[in-house]
Amino acid sequence: MGKPSVDVYDRFCKEYRRINEKIGLKQYLVPYLMSSHPGSRMEDAIELALFLKKEGLRPEQVQDFYPTPGTISTAMFYTELDPSEGNTDPLNYPDLVYQADSDTMYIVVHDYFAFMITLELTR
Repeated sequence: MGKPSVDVYDRFCKEYRRINEKIGLKQYLVPYLMSSHPGSRMEDAIELALFLKKEGLRPEQVQDFYPTPGTISTAMFYTELDPSEGNTDPLNYPDLVYQADSDTMYIVVHDYFAFMITLELTR
């Protein structure tokens, strides 16, 4: 929601590695992952899971969305509307995403077969 494409992250990672190699440091990037954000879809979770698998990333922690005062995300959570879209239709956010979002990221990284079963069950 409101984040740049994965291409921006890829370019950042390449530049980060280049600079660290140039100055002789060995530092690591740890992506911050959030699940169950208002307005996210199962397709978003699956896309992220596939990206993590492709990059060989195995997240140990995923932050589940938690409403905090004064943020647009919290307004979206409580109103089920997306103000950035100018849309007055309720967000399409089935309960399944709340339950499966974090799990999907884990399943894809650790067990592709289980992921494919999950994917079939969510269609």
